[in-house]
Amino acid sequence: MRAGVLPLMLGASLSLGGCAALPFAPALADVAYSAANGISYGPEQMNDAATSACRSYAYRYGRVMSIDRIEPLSSTTVRVVGSIQYPSGIRPFTCTFRNDGRITSFDRA
Repeated sequence: MRAGVLPLMLGASLSLGGCAALPFAPALADVAYSAANGISYGPEQMNDAATSACRSYAYRYGRVMSIDRIEPLSSTTVRVVGSIQYPSGIRPFTCTFRNDGRITSFDRA
């Protein structure tokens, strides 16, 4: 199986999972399309793509309260810092995003 097909299958299975998948289905579809077709984000689209993908990923753990900052790490990688509302309170997260549409790390404090 081609590696590019896996993100498409993941996106499709989450979309078929019901309403819980709806908030982040568009971001997953965009990332899957980009990965499958070898598309990379340019500097202009990088921050928007990173914010969207990291917000969608963080939504798995709770309500995303804010995206506080976007830090460039290199010409192909950015770090998104934000906060998630948990039942026990608000806690920060960091997410590292590459210009090929992939999240390479996600840390919750």
